[in-house]
Formats: sequence, C-alpha cells, structure tokens
Amino acid sequence: MSALACAIDGTLYGVSHDTDKFYTINKTNGTATEVGDLTIPVASQTGLGYIGSKLYLVADWFAGSNSPTMLYEINIVTGAASFVANLDGGALHLENLASPEEAAGSPVAIPTLSQWALMLLIGAMSLISMRQLKGRSL
Repeated sequence: MSALACAIDGTLYGVSHDTDKFYTINKTNGTATEVGDLTIPVASQTGLGYIGSKLYLVADWFAGSNSPTMLYEINIVTGAASFVANLDGGALHLENLASPEEAAGSPVAIPTLSQWALMLLIGAMSLISMRQLKGRSL
C-alpha cells in the first residue's frame, strides 16, 4: 500500500501504486479487498486523507521537478478518482494530507484553560520569578 486513511466509522482504506487500485483493509488480519480501479496511475509519493466527509488523494509523480501535485476525490463505493485541482507548479510537493476535522466534518475540540486556571498559572509564575530575583539579591 502506498497510502492509508481511516474513516470516522473505522473503515481503513488504502491505495497501491503497484496496482493502481483502491482497497478496504481488514484491521484485524491486514487483508486488502479491492474496491475498484482508481482510473489514474498512483504515484509512489501519494497521500490519502479525509477532509470533511470526502476522501481525497494527493499524488506527486515527479518529486523534485516542477510538475504539479494533483488532488483527486475518491469515490469510496467504486474506487474511481475524480480530478479536483493542481495544487502547485513549483518547488512545493505534497506527499500527504491531514485535516483538523473528523471525517464527519465536525470540528475537533481544542482544550483550553479556564480564566481561573490561567490566573492561577500567572500567579504561580510570578511567585517563582519573585523568589528567583530575591535569591539573586542576597
């Protein structure tokens, strides 16, 4: 497999640059089951990733050249890849995808400090600083 992605329901998908096919992968025993032909050649530098509820493939066929990195949307039922965009045409080459969202499209919660916890942290840091300054003056 050249690239893997996991859906929110736990389904593991993969693509192979040896076969140019799209697969589901059994997470218990590693068996790959062909879903279908991607309809494009798969580059060895390929990444899969969910953005919202859609699965995308990014492919860079000629890393190190000025060829564009291509973005495709994958139909998870048929395996067919549909062209979305050329992502660049210069020195930038993408080989993977990541999204801050879960596959269902809901934002991922980022933990934050409450106002009181932040004030307590600032107070503790002030006490530590005052002790260090007091120790230098002796």
